[in-house]
Amino acid sequence: MGISVCIASGKDGVGKSVVAANLAIVLSSLGVETLIVDGDIEGASVGLILGVDPGGLTIHDCLSGKADPKKAVIEASGTKAVIGAIGIEQLVGASLENFPSILEDFTGAFDIVLVDSQGGLGDNTVTVIGSCQALLLVLTPDIGSVTNGLKILAVAKKLGTTVLGALINRSGSPYDIPADKIADLMRLDVIGELPEDETVKRALFEGVPVSVGYPDSPFSKEIRSVADKLIGRT
Repeated sequence: MGISVCIASGKDGVGKSVVAANLAIVLSSLGVETLIVDGDIEGASVGLILGVDPGGLTIHDCLSGKADPKKAVIEASGTKAVIGAIGIEQLVGASLENFPSILEDFTGAFDIVLVDSQGGLGDNTVTVIGSCQALLLVLTPDIGSVTNGLKILAVAKKLGTTVLGALINRSGSPYDIPADKIADLMRLDVIGELPEDETVKRALFEGVPVSVGYPDSPFSKEIRSVADKLIGRT
């Protein structure tokens, strides 16, 4: 039996989905049987980040009962994934009501299942957090992201989801809140600082994950370090 890890953020725009997708790729490259599931049913983007052409089975098909979850698992950029639909029509009938049971089946087949949740603290996010065994908080080093991240931590505590730590993304500005201060404020470990890196945007433009297209970029090097630490915590 593996472990399910919710990749969460207190607000949109922190780069959570890019982090989740590339973390799955790197974990797989290290020999960890990894699956990434797009749990953001209203704004799915994992497939786009992985460079997957839309059209196959999605988590929305599984949630609406139209597909066997195991048949929705695909290979993409060196990892396994269950992507989300990007068409509005596919949102109809997709509910997270049976997400916990679907996730449990996946967890039984992989070492680590990463679930990219919706940003913020809506009902869908709460459901995903409660369905996962553990949580990794992604935030940017600014007061808004930290404040909203504290709300995520409070929900995780209430639901009994283990918090593995925080991952700071888009760091490097002289106006950033220092990592040690964030750790003190949030009372948790910061397991990595991913730098602001133009190759991330370039990779998205080119339709390739940055850890695949630019493995020597600052972001890619740091995400490998984060993967090593995550293995030690799970």
